[in-house]
Amino acid sequence: MTGSNVPARVRSILERACQDCHSENTVWPWYSYIPPISWEIQSDVEKGRAFMDLSKWSDYTETQRRGYTSAIGAATQTHLMPPPMYVRMHPEAQLSSDELELVRTWVLAEHKTARR
Repeated sequence: MTGSNVPARVRSILERACQDCHSENTVWPWYSYIPPISWEIQSDVEKGRAFMDLSKWSDYTETQRRGYTSAIGAATQTHLMPPPMYVRMHPEAQLSSDELELVRTWVLAEHKTARR
């Protein structure tokens, strides 16, 4: 998302809480190399990247970015993302209420901009 128009604070949140599964910038923990756990983790990352790859954010069309922005807003506000199992293993990915509000505000601002 570097170089995108996503506000730095929101970009920081997404990088910290989302990029391991939704970008090419995955940090593979030690246990991700141990079968059969490694198979599940690899599968989860492949699915995450297939849905949305934050490292390709600038390559997406405006319409695609708007759709992904909506998906990010919905998934974070309903606590589907980051997944609870991931947060248990990566507590730094937990989103605070202030961070959730910041993401929500960004999503709403993006939708207002799109309507103009």
